[in-house]
Amino acid sequence: MSIIKLFCDKDRALKYSYLVKSNFVKTLPEHKMISTLVDFYTDTGADVFNNDTFQMYLETKKISDDEKVFYYYDYGQQIKWLDHIQEKIITDDIKSKELNYNIKQNLNEFEKGDLSNSDFYAKIYETVDKFSNIINEKVEARLVTDDIDAILEQEDSSGGLEWPLPCLNEAMRPLMPGDFGIIAARPDAGKTSLVANLAIHFAKQLPEDMPVLWLNNEGLGKRIKLRLYQVALKCTIAELLKVKRNGLLGLRYKEATNGTNIHVYDIHELSNIEIEQIIKKHKPGVVIFDMIDNIRFLGGNHHGGTRTEHDFLALVLCTVRCFCRGSRRRGR
Repeated sequence: MSIIKLFCDKDRALKYSYLVKSNFVKTLPEHKMISTLVDFYTDTGADVFNNDTFQMYLETKKISDDEKVFYYYDYGQQIKWLDHIQEKIITDDIKSKELNYNIKQNLNEFEKGDLSNSDFYAKIYETVDKFSNIINEKVEARLVTDDIDAILEQEDSSGGLEWPLPCLNEAMRPLMPGDFGIIAARPDAGKTSLVANLAIHFAKQLPEDMPVLWLNNEGLGKRIKLRLYQVALKCTIAELLKVKRNGLLGLRYKEATNGTNIHVYDIHELSNIEIEQIIKKHKPGVVIFDMIDNIRFLGGNHHGGTRTEHDFLALVLCTVRCFCRGSRRRGR
């Protein structure tokens, strides 16, 4: 079925106007026609396509007589009412062809030597990501109409994650979905112990299907796991060994976290793309990044393989936003 049929009325034409910028659609002979149709509905205000009205509209454009005849006989006759089943068949076909076209373009760049292995991987990932998220779902801006009274009531009864320290609860509201914060201090100041305390306390408040995810990019992850057990059971290492010999270590730890898992991953040398896959796998309630600046960011602006501080901050914010996209998760 021809892509032209998607432009049989104004609502559909505006809905699918983004196809004018599609790399694949630009290769089609119909591309100029659909671009003209979008302008037609916008300029005339017509609700549905009418060939006679369209021909009158073409008279106002700098289009040759041959092109006008071509539009009328080859394309104008194709624009008829479209049911939803036909619409889905056409759009699904375009989406798959767009994906195929872009992957081929990426492959051609790679074969020419224009892309390194890591950049090729990033390009393919971005192409597939756009296929599933951008082409498949057109997002529109939404006017914020929430009532201020309702917003304040929600803040008052927050339902977020409480902090383990009274001073934090007095100074800050509970941790809410989408929050992102940074804990910074000099070496050996107790950052790991503090974050372990936070992780255990947050885990107690989360349902079992929303684990805490700790992504470690410095040192050995097993040391973090040991610290988590020390904090959860409030034990020294010697005391932990005693609990282990009594066969109660697993039970006591599970009681301390209310059965919610805290997954610790060593992510040394992993890229932002690989880390996002870990997050998608677990669907965590809280994500802890340890040394986020050590993450290899693929794609984006590299400045010859190096990153400026501005680039890095932009990449961090963009990546965390992508990690939390479509989610009600918390991040730290």
